[in-house]
Amino acid sequence: VLVGTVSVALILLWGKIDTTPTEAWGTLVDAGKLEMFDWSWSWTDPYTVWGAAIGMTLFLVAAYGTDQDLAQRLLTCRTPRKAAWAGILSNLIGWPVTFLFLGMGLLLWMEETKNGPILPDLAEAGDRDVFLLFILRDLPIGVRGLMMAGLFAAAMSSLDSALNALAASTTSDIIRPWRKNRGLPTQSPEVETRMARWIILSWTVALAGFAIMCAVWQSASGETLLDFALGVMVFAYAGLLWVFATVLFTPLGNARSALLALIVGLIVVLLLQPFSWNWWMSMIAGEDHLAPPAFPWRMTIASVIAFMVCILGRPVTSRTI
Repeated sequence: VLVGTVSVALILLWGKIDTTPTEAWGTLVDAGKLEMFDWSWSWTDPYTVWGAAIGMTLFLVAAYGTDQDLAQRLLTCRTPRKAAWAGILSNLIGWPVTFLFLGMGLLLWMEETKNGPILPDLAEAGDRDVFLLFILRDLPIGVRGLMMAGLFAAAMSSLDSALNALAASTTSDIIRPWRKNRGLPTQSPEVETRMARWIILSWTVALAGFAIMCAVWQSASGETLLDFALGVMVFAYAGLLWVFATVLFTPLGNARSALLALIVGLIVVLLLQPFSWNWWMSMIAGEDHLAPPAFPWRMTIASVIAFMVCILGRPVTSRTI
């Protein structure tokens, strides 16, 4: 639904701009909107080639290899080979959708450049609101409704899988081991299902509170929503990635060093956040200090430190994953 309505919106917007493909291409090239690669080593820009090759590679390995939200999808495949292909194809299928939204953004920029802000009295609202304002003002009523339904459906498709992952992890990694260590009998599937519903409800309330906190945090940070959301995920991924890598590929580390690595990774990411970075760097180097790193470099720095902490633990003779 969302992809279809965005395609319709793209056609309507193209007709509104009233230009030829050659003129549109020239306008975008002259404005530098079609530059695809930034080869600079700026660590304040999250979208350089080096940030993608290093930081985002670590980020995506953590997402697909350690995040229960994505791993639960791969675990439904019959074989590891099919799971690998599922991960590859999911990314390949996402490319056309990405280019579709990139095209929408480029046409919105051209429309505003040619005709002025979508709503002059809301011009100060910022670039992040342009698409929503376009939906409310320029799309036909039926397409507008389908677009909003698609946006909510896309959000729900991510939210329900996250809640399911949290419930599964809570049940498998906390409640079952806790009952086993205390000699309590195994619960029946019916009891676990009822309990999982209450766990989902509890996590829903917790996530709602966290979302409210993040809304205030993002507004104060001045970051775009995408940069902020990816930056928040780094808090968990920095430690998780190298704990898994240490267990899978080295004989080093133990349960205590793994837990310490998770905590250290979180603390390092916290120290690299703009608000904390500016505070402690100003005490060390004064006001003229280095700018805080973008989220790919936060991921790189924090994950390397977490790995060093994890391998410091004295290895045990036998381990289970």
